[in-house]
Amino acid sequence: MNAFTVQTLSGGGTVSNGTVAAAVVTPGTVGGAPQTLTTGGDLVLSNACEIAIDATADVSDQIVVSGTLTLPSNGHVTVTFPQGARMPATQHLFTFGALAGAPDLSSWTVALTPSGIYTATLVLGEHTIDLAYHARGTLIQIR
Repeated sequence: MNAFTVQTLSGGGTVSNGTVAAAVVTPGTVGGAPQTLTTGGDLVLSNACEIAIDATADVSDQIVVSGTLTLPSNGHVTVTFPQGARMPATQHLFTFGALAGAPDLSSWTVALTPSGIYTATLVLGEHTIDLAYHARGTLIQIR
């Protein structure tokens, strides 16, 4: 199997079989329509990696790893969505066959643009890492 090391992995479609190591991952293009970036093998993310995601209320960029996703202990995800969008409770960020590295995502940060409406956290599932959106504000119930 081949191994490739790149600074930035971006675009849509499928990267051939092998292991890809990257510091920056941007499915599709920044500010473009959400797309899926698939690796036909493994993906190894470097420490303090950066992931840039475009999202709408219906769909988001997604990274599909056919093999093993290797996570560092910390990284940063930036999510850009349209002003006024009503974001769902969760959206898939990663789908993977197996996971290696840091299963604790507490040292990862998530920044949202526009800011102020939502916060977001990363949630580890059996074969996914999801973005979980949380609306900011206070609910006042009047009786």
